Order: sequence, then C-alpha cells, then structure tokens
Amino acid sequence: MQNFFDKHGKLLKNGSFVAMIGIPFLLYFAAMNDATALVYALLGAMGLSMLVAMKVG
Repeated sequence: MQNFFDKHGKLLKNGSFVAMIGIPFLLYFAAMNDATALVYALLGAMGLSMLVAMKVG
C-alpha cells in the first residue's frame, strides 16, 4: 500500500486538493435544491477526500 502512495502521491495530493475546493460548492448547490441523496453522497466524497489528504500529506 505504501508503494502505491509513493508512486501516485503527487496525483493524489492534487486530486484531493481539487476535490476539497470543488465539493463545498456542489454541496451548497445540492442543499439549496433539496437533493438529500446528493448531499449525503457529497458529504461522503468530502470525507473520503479529507482522508486521502491526511494519508498522502
């Protein structure tokens, strides 16, 4: 697993940064349109991107 993070670390860092910047805007849009399932899915995606950001550093 560590080999995977060493090999793809830069891509994961950039991807998690873009996700943490973009997901709140999508989350706001979903909340304003009462899309409950989409809000839950975006909260899960935000949590996953935060976990990736903490793991990759």
